[in-house]
Amino acid sequence: MSSEQKFTMRPLYLQVRDLVLERITNGTWKPGAMLPAEVDLARELGLSSGTVRKALDALEAEHVVSRRQGKGTFVNDSKTQALASRFDNLRGNDGQLLTATLRRNRMDLAPARKSERERLQIPDGDRVVRICRVLASRDRAYMYEEVSLPERHFAGLMGRAEAPMRIADLSQEFGLVLGRGIETLSAKAASATVADSLGIAKGTPVLELDRLVFAIDGRPVEWRVASCHLVDERYVTEFD
Repeated sequence: MSSEQKFTMRPLYLQVRDLVLERITNGTWKPGAMLPAEVDLARELGLSSGTVRKALDALEAEHVVSRRQGKGTFVNDSKTQALASRFDNLRGNDGQLLTATLRRNRMDLAPARKSERERLQIPDGDRVVRICRVLASRDRAYMYEEVSLPERHFAGLMGRAEAPMRIADLSQEFGLVLGRGIETLSAKAASATVADSLGIAKGTPVLELDRLVFAIDGRPVEWRVASCHLVDERYVTEFD
């Protein structure tokens, strides 16, 4: 490692992983960029190629980089369909991702509620950007979602006419590298708000998707609760 960096008890390959990730998040290596060859990185850091390779293996497992045989290692573009769809699991009967159209998209900025502070791990007094959306497919509303985003991670978002629909698009624009997500599924009866938004009767069974998405460093960056009235759609998860 460079003389300016301190050795810690953290394994060397994880220190290299952190260094590479820092260069990606600060824009030194942008989405789509090719990283230096393993041997060149190893020479720069004064470490073995095996240590660097193990660090890149970890980043590839976290969907931050991709290896292309015979070409090199590239920074992933989180806006590509393959990566963005990690957090969207609704499919049509053909197994393809739903092509959603936006029927309603309202944003406001307000002090975080207790539930938002707890889920997003932000202090009392912080504000969140709240987004309420209705999504439709084939001219039928199928999802009502409420999204909470910490203002501290998305400064300036409220100046937009409307926010992008995907957290992958937002995260890349605001310099966040997405890590894992947790989604809980529940069967619920549609509330008056959900029923009115989806054009169904109050009390109709809906699928509730409670999703928390984290940045690669563990910070929660999005809390979304979506109510889905599924007819020809299905929920699909993939494991890799």
